[in-house]
This record gives sequence, structure tokens and C-alpha cells, in this order.
Amino acid sequence: MQIVKNLKIEEYSAIIACGGDGTIHEVINGLLHRDDGKKLPIGFLPNGSGNDMCAAIELNTMEQGLKYIIKGDLIKTDVFEALLDFDSVQEVKQKAQEN
Repeated sequence: MQIVKNLKIEEYSAIIACGGDGTIHEVINGLLHRDDGKKLPIGFLPNGSGNDMCAAIELNTMEQGLKYIIKGDLIKTDVFEALLDFDSVQEVKQKAQEN
């Protein structure tokens, strides 16, 4: 999360992540916690044990992911925030800053 959160984002046109659902979680949360609010397209290459997120968008192999990235295909998805074990968004952000 910290790598994406602190990335010099203006130097890149996209973020490509290779891994599973945990990797996807870290990349998305890094973008959501950026102080400047800047975003980039994210490409995923499924390489985890479950790959549920990639399966949900019918991305089943690394080769398929590479083809999508090369073509520049985009799938827009919504992101939402759920408060679990926290009473407020500020409490979540405070905890994130501690990590």
C-alpha cells in the first residue's frame, strides 16, 4: 500500500500488479489513501492462490491479462469503502497512517 500511496504518480501511465486478491487490495488501498487524490488505471495479472477479483471480470490467465494491457482495454469498476471494526472514516485513516 505504501509504495502506491507514495508513488510519483505523474511519472507513470498505469500501475500493473501481478499477484492475487491481497495484491489487488494493497494497490487499490494505496491509491485511495493518496493525499493528492490522483489515480491511474490499474492492470492485474492473476498470480495468486484464489484470484477472485480477476475471476469476477473473467480474467483467468496471465497471458490474457498481458493481452488486455497491451491493447489498453479498460473495465471500469466501482470501489466502495466498508467500515469493519471502526466507528468512523477518520479512525480508519488514522490506523492506516500508523502502518
